[in-house]
Amino acid sequence: MPPFHFFRGLFFWINAAKAVLVNVTVDGTAGDPGAFVVYTPPDAWNNGPDSLDGTSHESTFSTNDTHPSVPPTASVSFYGSAVYVFCTLSRSSDADMTFYIDSVPTSTFNSRGIGSTGYDYGVPVYSNTTLAMGMHNLTLQNGHVNGDQSLLILDSIVYTYDDGRQVDAPESGITSTAAVMNSRRTTLAVVAALVAAFVLILIGLAVFLYRRRRHRREIYARYMPNGSISAFPTFLTPNVMAPSRVYAGTTHRPYADPDPSQTSIQRPQRWEHVAAVR
Repeated sequence: MPPFHFFRGLFFWINAAKAVLVNVTVDGTAGDPGAFVVYTPPDAWNNGPDSLDGTSHESTFSTNDTHPSVPPTASVSFYGSAVYVFCTLSRSSDADMTFYIDSVPTSTFNSRGIGSTGYDYGVPVYSNTTLAMGMHNLTLQNGHVNGDQSLLILDSIVYTYDDGRQVDAPESGITSTAAVMNSRRTTLAVVAALVAAFVLILIGLAVFLYRRRRHRREIYARYMPNGSISAFPTFLTPNVMAPSRVYAGTTHRPYADPDPSQTSIQRPQRWEHVAAVR
């Protein structure tokens, strides 16, 4: 696997891993629906060799060229927080590039031809991942005044922006993680408290039932000597069984009505004794 393919895939993988960001590729010729590359001077640029993902534009800066004191530039405006530039490098020519963000030079790239034929496609020559989210302008300059000859073949420009599904990815990610951890800790604490309370209730219930059963055993032990069972204590057991009475069907009065003429009122002996004393 060529090293430039690996690095290009690595750039895309790093940004994709953030999940909140979206990469947009601006082709060297076709551009993208929201951004197009502006080449100046226009006559200093030509269609270059086909790249891996589309077409390319190339320019050669030389003191003997049509514009010896005007280095060719390619610029694009975009809304995002990161930008990457991929170029095709000729193995037989030198490349001298300077990169500007919002008209401020930020980086350079130099490559020396090794003298063989062929091209290396999709080489990442510039990356900037520290931009504030917003509108920016990237300008790529080929060569510099009074410099050596330089061949620039622009393959594509990739910029990264927030798709709006999440806000402040790094900070919110940390905050969300902390919130989730705190929520989990709170849940675990509540569950632990409930389990502890449930266990204490079970222990209390077990102690209560044990003491109640033990108390019953102490009472029953007096009436169950040596394993025998007695429904009543011995001191409550009747010694003589009373005979049962059978109803004969008739009821006789145990006495007769006295004759009022033959009855006399008698006083109790106590009264008679008191009267005699008096």
